[in-house]
Amino acid sequence: MDNSSQNEQAEKRRIRKICLLIVIIVITTVVLITETYAWFVGITTVNVDQFTVSVSGGEGLEFSLNASSWTSGTLAVTQSGVKSAYTNNKNKWETTTTLDPISTSGEIKNPGALKLFGKGSLASTMGGYKLISSELPNVSSSTISELDGYIAFDLFIRNGNKAAYITDYNANDDEAIYLSRNSKVVITPSGTSGAGSPDYGLENSVRVAFAQIGRIAANGATATTAQGIVCNPGTSSGVTSLCTNVGTTIWEPNDTAHKAKLINYYNTACKNKTGATSYGSGACTTIGTVNNGTVSNSVFVQTNTVRTTIAATNNVDIYDGLNGYTSSIGDNKFLKATDTFTDTDKNATGDARPEFFKLAANSVTKVRVYIYLEGQDVDNYDLITKGKKINIKFGFTKDKYEIGS
Repeated sequence: MDNSSQNEQAEKRRIRKICLLIVIIVITTVVLITETYAWFVGITTVNVDQFTVSVSGGEGLEFSLNASSWTSGTLAVTQSGVKSAYTNNKNKWETTTTLDPISTSGEIKNPGALKLFGKGSLASTMGGYKLISSELPNVSSSTISELDGYIAFDLFIRNGNKAAYITDYNANDDEAIYLSRNSKVVITPSGTSGAGSPDYGLENSVRVAFAQIGRIAANGATATTAQGIVCNPGTSSGVTSLCTNVGTTIWEPNDTAHKAKLINYYNTACKNKTGATSYGSGACTTIGTVNNGTVSNSVFVQTNTVRTTIAATNNVDIYDGLNGYTSSIGDNKFLKATDTFTDTDKNATGDARPEFFKLAANSVTKVRVYIYLEGQDVDNYDLITKGKKINIKFGFTKDKYEIGS
């Protein structure tokens, strides 16, 4: 073979290598973009290595998982404790913890469970994603049967001061309870055993919902009576229903925290919506600024939760509200601008500090607690599928001003 033929074959091999390299680069780029910027609402589950949950109080407040064994200190809420709290409990905490994207406005269904919605499907739009959603069947024939994908358990709170118990509900008769400032939802820092990476913002879309089901007088109350509290107790049970009167307090921790990768994608994908199926070139609500991978000027973003079944023909976008389009949002529409109690509220001082909820004097209140990922939260995206250890700590106080703390 002459030199020209050898050179020609070598050139062909070089060109093939270059083409192969280009293909590899393109595939790698697509994979990285998909991993980094695919919205969390488009995936199935988040695998969580471990949960730690604790409740603390004082000043006459006591806590229990069964309305029998009480503590005024710190209550460790464990998987085994939740599952075996009392006979025929409706608690849910699976051995292998996975979290699904769900959404709730805090509406309580009889006999005492949150109305929850799951993602049915997503399809790309010119300015985000079309949302299809259906109600989860966690209540059937007035029987609670919680599903996988979130944690749910009963928490009993005894407010044992000496005042007389008032059966009839009146908000003005109840005591204000505040969320302790050391309440937090965090990812265990990397380097800790079993921690995983804390860099992707899983903690920013966690919610803890406290649905008040009902209460009874603490004096003479039996554990069985407290455990059996439901939304519609009848007239002779001695139970004061709170499902409608009080409802649900949803704690949104880390409310102003956002990750750079999230903001970059949001700024690219979200477009101004001018009609049910039409989009403009205008920008959506600003949630932060990214400079060299660092986020500044982060702000709280209103979550528009799912409140009813959504079909493809309803043309609801996951960004509705943030994209300037509000026709799908309202108390009787598909999405609801849901009030949450934020960490900003928790950290407020003096007279600006808002109450978390109220409790009647000399009462035992049954509260249904849900720990979940809000699928309509803007902070959800694909990298948070990586295993993490989530630490959840919340406490309550009657001291609005916390003098001396």
